[in-house]
Amino acid sequence: MKDGYWLNGITGEYALIDEHARWISDPAQARRIGLPEELSARIQPRHWHRDRVPILLTAMAAGLIRVRGHVDPITFEFTLLWEQAVPAIRRFLAVTECAGEQSRLQLHDLRHRVGVSCRLADLEGPLEPLLERFTAIALNYPEAELENTLEELR
Repeated sequence: MKDGYWLNGITGEYALIDEHARWISDPAQARRIGLPEELSARIQPRHWHRDRVPILLTAMAAGLIRVRGHVDPITFEFTLLWEQAVPAIRRFLAVTECAGEQSRLQLHDLRHRVGVSCRLADLEGPLEPLLERFTAIALNYPEAELENTLEELR
């Protein structure tokens, strides 16, 4: 998979997108994927390129999961509880078939700064063995900006 998606981890809605921050900054697209009006209003005055991190985190705080395809791996970034995120990811992959048995998946819980690298088969069955493998990760987000935005959204 080389595309990007926004996945609503609560409703299961998803949308193929060109650029995450720019796409969710469009009020019509934000409504389409289920972003609440009050969070969409917080995004509108921001510039999609300059304010990229706050825009992405605001969308994720509403239950959206950022899906990034770079052929291998496919990365899922979220702030939802893993109990919600992992089943939503599992359903998304079943519907879209954008990952094969040997595809490498990276699941990043941005709120807790942990992640796991796994295969499609690891998402099937009980989640506890997978969750035990989550470990601390370095993120591509500036730490202060990540922390400040998450704090604002609490």
